[in-house]
Amino acid sequence: MKIHAFVKFLIIICVVVVVAQIVGMLVQLGYFIRHFFCLQEKPDLMELYCLPTAVGGNDDDKSNRSGCWAVVTGASSGQGREFALQLADRGFNIVLIGSKRSHGVASIIRSKNVECDVIVKDFGKAFEEHFFDDIQACVARLDVAVLVNNVGHRTGWKPFHESPTETIRETIACGTMVQTRLTQLLLPQLIRRLDNDPQHTVRSAVIFVTAQCMHPNTGLAVAGLYSNVISVPYLATYEASNAYGFYNACSLIKEYKHLDRLDMLNITPGAVITENTAHTLHDTPFSVSAKDFVNNVMRFMGGNVSNGTMCAHWGHAMSNALIGLVPWKKDSMLHDVGDSIATDYMKRYQSQQHKYADAETMFNEIHGAHHSD
Repeated sequence: MKIHAFVKFLIIICVVVVVAQIVGMLVQLGYFIRHFFCLQEKPDLMELYCLPTAVGGNDDDKSNRSGCWAVVTGASSGQGREFALQLADRGFNIVLIGSKRSHGVASIIRSKNVECDVIVKDFGKAFEEHFFDDIQACVARLDVAVLVNNVGHRTGWKPFHESPTETIRETIACGTMVQTRLTQLLLPQLIRRLDNDPQHTVRSAVIFVTAQCMHPNTGLAVAGLYSNVISVPYLATYEASNAYGFYNACSLIKEYKHLDRLDMLNITPGAVITENTAHTLHDTPFSVSAKDFVNNVMRFMGGNVSNGTMCAHWGHAMSNALIGLVPWKKDSMLHDVGDSIATDYMKRYQSQQHKYADAETMFNEIHGAHHSD
């Protein structure tokens, strides 16, 4: 009798679990359809972020709005360049922080009748004292409404124990310190401007472009037969830096959730085709152009979605979920991705050895690595 009751109990538990999974899948499907196919970008996006120039001004008149700014890191190429261009298209003034190539991007932006400041930085040196001083001086005089934490240092090496020390240092600095310090530096301004809005309607935004760290609970992954963790060989330092950015963003989103007009979006892209990745990702399923990727992020701004972590493109969300249906293929797929990126980076490193040699010498001089006994 007891055995019979126990079997009934197990059957009930199994039914509840199955029903819960079905309900969860339906909710995820609804979320997927809404976010990627039904959601439209807010009209006059810049109007949602710019402060009125005076109390009692006509909010419908653009001439009564002060120029507000967007700060974009890694803005000289790829996704960062596209963020800068698309925000400029929507009327934002832009601060570009990146390499010397950012001056070329600035010329394009200024042709759109918006202002543009350029701060040339080597983000691999972000741990150096006073690194952020000129950035702080620049943004302090501006009404910064949007911060796009985009920069990353895409590196890989095989085997890891032979990877050059300077690339490890640069990757960690670029992937961790830059996002952390810039967010800390700009959050007081972003929050203060919300309080200074007499209408209590203006918004501020922080966009984190980080990484996919976990596959969702789909397919056999639900049963726990396979790990959900995304781990790519040969990219140990780069992947760890991306994971730092991911969890840093997640924590900040929870901490500031009480500020309902502060948009904080943790965007986790899949394969994005840029001038830097086209030769390694051209055959990757569900890959998208940088233009399409950023255009989709624009749809999430202005309070259009709740703050949190999300893919920006349906193809990235789909590929992330489908891996749970064939999880035995995951390791081989990620191995191929890591091998391709590491091989490509190692070739580029060999052609730029003089740059890294100079960086190593400078680092040693600054930190007193070479000294006489």
